[in-house]
Amino acid sequence: MGGRSLDILICLAERAGEVISKRELIARVWADIHVDDGNLRFQVAALRRALGDGARYVANVQGRGYSLVSPVSHLAVAEDVRATTTASMSQSHTLPQRVPNMIGRDETIEKLVEEILSRRFVTVVGPGGIGKTTLALAVAGHLTNAYPDQTCFVELASLADPRLIPGALASVLGAATLGDQPIRSLVAHLEKKTMLIVLDNCEHTLDAVAFLAESLLRGAPGIHLLATSRQPLRGEGEYLYHITPLTVPPGDSTPSLSKALGFSAVELFAERAAASLDSFELSRNNVATVIEICRRLDGIPLAIELAAARVNLFGLEGLALRLNDCFAVLTNGRRTALPRHQTLRATLDWSFELLSGTEKSVLARLAVLVGEFTMDAAIYLGSGSTKSAPADLVDTITGLIEKSLVATDLSDNVVHYRLLNTTRAYALEKLGSSSEADTMAHRHATYFCSLARQAETDWETLPAPQWLSIFGRSIDDMRAAIDWAFSGGGELTIGLDTIIATAPLWFQLSMMDEYRERLLRALAFIADSTTADLAREVRLQIALGHAVWYAANDTDRMQDAFTRALEISEAIDDRSAQLRALWGMWAVLRSRGAYKDALLVAKRYEDVAAAFGDPKFVSLANRILSVNHHYLGQQDLALRLVASVQSRAVESGPQKVRTANNDFQLDRNVAMTTLLSRIRWLQGFPDQAATGALEAIEAALQTKHVLSLGYALCMAGCPVALWTGDVAEARRCTGLLREYAARNGLYSRWGECYEHVVRLRGGTEQQALMAAYIEPRVDVSTISQFSDLTLEAISADPATDNGPLDLLWSYPEVLRVNAELILRAETPDSAKIAEEKLVQSLGLAQSQSLLSFELRSATSLARLWGRTKRVAKARTLLRATCDKFTEGFTTTDMKQAHRLIEELS
Repeated sequence: MGGRSLDILICLAERAGEVISKRELIARVWADIHVDDGNLRFQVAALRRALGDGARYVANVQGRGYSLVSPVSHLAVAEDVRATTTASMSQSHTLPQRVPNMIGRDETIEKLVEEILSRRFVTVVGPGGIGKTTLALAVAGHLTNAYPDQTCFVELASLADPRLIPGALASVLGAATLGDQPIRSLVAHLEKKTMLIVLDNCEHTLDAVAFLAESLLRGAPGIHLLATSRQPLRGEGEYLYHITPLTVPPGDSTPSLSKALGFSAVELFAERAAASLDSFELSRNNVATVIEICRRLDGIPLAIELAAARVNLFGLEGLALRLNDCFAVLTNGRRTALPRHQTLRATLDWSFELLSGTEKSVLARLAVLVGEFTMDAAIYLGSGSTKSAPADLVDTITGLIEKSLVATDLSDNVVHYRLLNTTRAYALEKLGSSSEADTMAHRHATYFCSLARQAETDWETLPAPQWLSIFGRSIDDMRAAIDWAFSGGGELTIGLDTIIATAPLWFQLSMMDEYRERLLRALAFIADSTTADLAREVRLQIALGHAVWYAANDTDRMQDAFTRALEISEAIDDRSAQLRALWGMWAVLRSRGAYKDALLVAKRYEDVAAAFGDPKFVSLANRILSVNHHYLGQQDLALRLVASVQSRAVESGPQKVRTANNDFQLDRNVAMTTLLSRIRWLQGFPDQAATGALEAIEAALQTKHVLSLGYALCMAGCPVALWTGDVAEARRCTGLLREYAARNGLYSRWGECYEHVVRLRGGTEQQALMAAYIEPRVDVSTISQFSDLTLEAISADPATDNGPLDLLWSYPEVLRVNAELILRAETPDSAKIAEEKLVQSLGLAQSQSLLSFELRSATSLARLWGRTKRVAKARTLLRATCDKFTEGFTTTDMKQAHRLIEELS
């Protein structure tokens, strides 16, 4: 049995018959390592197998732990016997000293132990510096007691001649002279032994090691082999285990200090940096820098250890800055390490020198690829300047993948590849010293410009998730292509065309801030050009206007961009561009809260779209008209327009999913479901509204589009939850806003506002009144005013405060809340003025069929009438209003109304 299983048996035997909890067993057996219950279950299962009918000996007491239930006898062991046994065991193993406290590999070790015991021949494969040797030593150490004859370790890195390998193994085994048939002699020596042989660093002697392994496995049934290599041996019976980098926090996230230490790359860096510099301590102030260093080093343990050892020389920030020249910084490895592990360059030199001339050239060419890429990109760029790819190019690229120089990601429908950052930096040096550097930069930009055009075309028909799986990971190389095109040796038109064609990509990835800056730079190039390029400029101006809309909501800059786009589109008679520019002009007016003026532009858009005849533009006309009419208080008309948009979507089928402004529009289903949820609540269907809001949020989450999610949360999730009184759901929505959409400046302000409202809702009666004041006034044009509003900041004269006049959708509620504020002032005529406003609010809500606002107005008016001795009239009004509802009987508003009816009774 393995060492862990033996430790468990000893622990159980010491207290035979008692139930020992899982937590205590884990603490005893894995004293310095954090593991979960799965590790314990695995080792208990191994223990039971070793004992034969293990369930007779080790019982699992459900919910409590394990117990050794067989009788136990304690025998005295003479000290000289114990000493002799220990000495014998120590002499039977030839493992080098292991590195203490191996981080992040506990599950890997457990898995490899299981695989070696069951499969006999396992090869650990991975790039240089990822920790294959250290892992093999750890696994062998766990298995020392599983093999009675010997566990031996054979280092092959120093053997340039494959013929020396049998002799190296024989030397470690202490075997006699092998003669002229060394492998046959080795098999004869080992055929009756049960042992583990570790063959380390096999990549430069693949054929010889594979032949040796196959011979041993056939002729010596008790031999198990563990090999390490940068590529598979391709031996019979070989099981490949690809070792992955240490874990780093995903994306651009910066988790808390405690969560960051749960990522093994961060834990390793922190431990090694503290060993290098006594004063180093991971803290909230430096955790982001450490995470960035670990990301840039791809979680490769050797690179992380070399970097951490330099903290004492450069400091943390200085180290991060110097990683651009990682080969100069990442030196000074452990004195006891092999020469190729002393520096990062030496590690990569070892791999590079094992390549053929063709492989070296292809690897250097692939270094122009910045991010993840497809096999098509690898073939196009790997072929260099030749017009057609060489017949054996795919085999060459496959060879680089097998040699762990190109990483593979099989997690998506489309297979992607990439060079680790350190490998790419090394290969870029090789490319820079060749004659192909300029040619490859141009070829790279040309390829990704063409890919951008293909992405733009496919965006019209492919569902967003499928489209993103194909093109989403190319964003880093799109950036690189644009940067090269705008550089001194670049080609401007390639950069302009790539920026224009990638519009949907930036939008779907919610990178509008960066896109805006790139658009401004592109427009500056056009402005400096001696020749007009109106066709490109109009598309850049439209893109800029949308980027400003979603990133900053700067209406002045939006207006400048869309006005210029409209002028150009009319001058060159580009109807598609004209409609996109008109949409932008509508968005500008909406951002200013000028919904009446916006309606005029929306109708102009409708007329142009109808004349143009493209159904996509007609559908978008209905979308913007539905939003416009909703905010102007015309809910029935808005509802008919929503139904029209949704019916067109059904008729067009699942593949024709785009709208006219397809580059920049929110997901249509999310947008319409969001609007429908708002209308349903206003018209007295709060349960349907809440369901619709949840559907909009879920649909937005499915799109993985931050801007669509932010819209669903801000326009439906948060407000509908507050309107129905579901404060828990409102908190969930603000939490989602903070988690997913906080990086967008516009949505972060919405999140702050709704968090403020949620806090007020849970406060005093006065604070709840403040929340009621804010809610009907929340709009794109007003959002910045309300994130920290205080009671004192509310208008000193609510009798004359009518709110934003164009926001007629909420005008009944504005009047109602103002009436409540007037009553709170307790002036001599406050009751009279407040009643006038409440009667006006009630009548307006009834005329617009806004049943939910009607209930609120009726409740406030009934409460006032009850105070002024008009109890019967108040009760009749409120009962009649409640009877109009067919659902929503558990909402806060309905409960308050029924409580007041009881009080009036």
